[in-house]
Amino acid sequence: MKKITLLLLVVSLAFAGIIEGAEPKKLVVANSATISTTILASNPSGDPASLALAEQGCLPLPAKTVAPYSAIALKTAGMLCSEIALVDAPATLDAKSIVSFKYSGGRSSSVVGPFGAVTIERSSLVGPVINSGEQLAAITVFASEHTAITVAAYADSKRANIIAVEEFDIPKGVSQVVPKANFVGWLDITLGYARFGLTPSKAPLYGFVSNATPDNGNAIVYPFGE
Repeated sequence: MKKITLLLLVVSLAFAGIIEGAEPKKLVVANSATISTTILASNPSGDPASLALAEQGCLPLPAKTVAPYSAIALKTAGMLCSEIALVDAPATLDAKSIVSFKYSGGRSSSVVGPFGAVTIERSSLVGPVINSGEQLAAITVFASEHTAITVAAYADSKRANIIAVEEFDIPKGVSQVVPKANFVGWLDITLGYARFGLTPSKAPLYGFVSNATPDNGNAIVYPFGE
């Protein structure tokens, strides 16, 4: 499992964003020697709109104006303090992150739209996905503190036919986990250790599921909170 899509953002990268309060949709921004992010934003309205990137603890940047019915591509290298950060997705723009990777075998990229969070009150059902030796359903999460998730795989979107249940301990920062079971179906992601009724943290857990080959092929990305 060399570079599963968004392998993402290699767990060794520092994650400095603190997630508090309400649950606005987020965009991921990552920049390092081998990773770069471009925000592609379009304005579907007849009024000018603003694109602003802000990271907690980092000086705010001037907003970029997006003209009516137009689009901009914003290269984010050097714009934020952390190598990886979550920023609020603009409410009046259609925006997505294009995360590009350089590695020994060449280049690849993944497109990640705005994503939400799993909360105490609400799980997130994503899919359909394939999880096998050739295609992996990788769950990427951004934890503001130590937490846990329960991942149930179902054969149907009604959650009537369960295939497997796994629990994962999630440290603070960026993590990526992959279910062990082979299946084609849906993942229901719940905060905490569901079987034991334990929840190490009640903070919203932002993330998404990327379904791709282990060698970082093109991915289908399913955001939390849909």
